[in-house]
Amino acid sequence: MHTENKDSRIAPSIPALRRDFTVSLIIPTLNEAENLPLVFTYIPFEWVDEVILVDGRSTDNTVEVARSLLSDIQIVLEQEPGKGAALQAGYRAASGDILVVMDADGSHDPREIPRFIHALQQGADFAKGSRFAPLGGTTDMERLRQFGNWGFVKLTNLLFATQFTDLLYGYHAFWHYCLHSIEISGVNGFEIDAYLYLRAVRAKLRIVDVPSFEGYRFNGNSKLKTFPDGWRVLKTILNEWFASLGTDHEDTYKGFRSALPDNGDSSVLYGQLRRLRLEQQTKLLMKSDGHVLGNVLQLMQHSIQRLPEDSSYQEVLPDLMALAMKGTKASGGSIMILDDDGHIKKSYTVQNGRMRMMNARSAELAVSYGLAGWVLENGQPAVVDNTLEDPRWLNQDWEVRKGLSRSAVGLPLVDHDRVRAVVTLTREDGPFSEVDLEMTGTAGDGE
Repeated sequence: MHTENKDSRIAPSIPALRRDFTVSLIIPTLNEAENLPLVFTYIPFEWVDEVILVDGRSTDNTVEVARSLLSDIQIVLEQEPGKGAALQAGYRAASGDILVVMDADGSHDPREIPRFIHALQQGADFAKGSRFAPLGGTTDMERLRQFGNWGFVKLTNLLFATQFTDLLYGYHAFWHYCLHSIEISGVNGFEIDAYLYLRAVRAKLRIVDVPSFEGYRFNGNSKLKTFPDGWRVLKTILNEWFASLGTDHEDTYKGFRSALPDNGDSSVLYGQLRRLRLEQQTKLLMKSDGHVLGNVLQLMQHSIQRLPEDSSYQEVLPDLMALAMKGTKASGGSIMILDDDGHIKKSYTVQNGRMRMMNARSAELAVSYGLAGWVLENGQPAVVDNTLEDPRWLNQDWEVRKGLSRSAVGLPLVDHDRVRAVVTLTREDGPFSEVDLEMTGTAGDGE
């Protein structure tokens, strides 16, 4: 983005350190002349390389205002009415590696753009804004529309086995290559957002909900018509579901599958992990041909490796523990979080579905003489058939008195060649086995 001779409030200087990708910002407009000076002021030009304004036959001076604010803005005049037509025109005009779409009325905060880009840098193909993800919100959604969106989200998650938290929010970003997998021609109305997201699902793109806050419009009235546009969205969901029956194949995906980088916004990842649908994940695990435990380990390992290196692991571990215990039908468990030197930083026990902090003395004993210590020393999972007889298990006096024999397993969670945490699970109704630790990959594919 060339910013010479522009007001510094409008176009901050671009840092000398350049990225290895370019970003196109697409802004559809219809009579937004009053809003553009307020919105453009906060565009993070250190991240944005080109701005494309797609105007849908505005009757005010929207185009003239845009050019006065950014002399090198790219203007696309779209004669076909509708938001869908505008977005398609913007996609065709964009040259960036990443395409970001936001509204011009002030409801979308331009300062959130790096959050979407970070999600793509972390490995997502498609980052869709969500007002109902943790850290998201809205002040511009009446109850009827909120109820309708909630219903559409529930229906979509049921039909497509997705974990969306929002469906009708137009703030999104994706890698340009996604357009090779998504056919969106002929969709001209407000249903374009739902259509785009569902086509991404059918193309098996990696999609993440990014928390976003929707504010009030600065000026003007919304162009959305609740009932007509809602009916178009419902038809879109059902049509896409019927079209998907019997047509999805494992080789549909056309994106990259490289290792995930370490940089990114930890709040994005935390929001994604908090939205793990335990019921749906458990159903996948239970279909794994006897390899439930192995798939739990794979899923936990996959999740822990997605955390940035400076993340607070204890924030996401309750979700992972809940999934592990439900998937393996464990009756109890514990988790110990380690610092960079291998010392215990936090430790928790889980009994009767409640997680409590473990006292320091108990944690030290478990590491010195128990199964957690064996796992740490050997860096591999361990299965105990009978806790009363296996010397790797540290029996408490009350366990010995009651003759409480259980099956147990210890799982190391490794990241950057270091054991970051050790999970132990216990079960009374049926033993764990070495075969359980084999992985089929079923659980690891769900994100």
